[in-house]
Amino acid sequence: MTSILELGHPRLRLVSAQIEQIEPRLQQERTDLAEALQSFRAKHNRGRARPAPTAPPERSEFIRHEIDHLDGVLVTDRMIPQ
Repeated sequence: MTSILELGHPRLRLVSAQIEQIEPRLQQERTDLAEALQSFRAKHNRGRARPAPTAPPERSEFIRHEIDHLDGVLVTDRMIPQ
């Protein structure tokens, strides 16, 4: 099963590679991630993941947040002045 990486883990800083096509392996990774998150939440009574918001200002923040993940940028990077 996929594990949840906690703040400070170096893999959170990796920049994602571009996906050329959706492979069956990615569908399995998506399922594994959902199971890992569910397990983490059950064990620790915390964990974040939420559906995309419906309000346009919130939606733009959500999209920016997800793009940041792909670029290896964490929400804490945006909270702490450089």
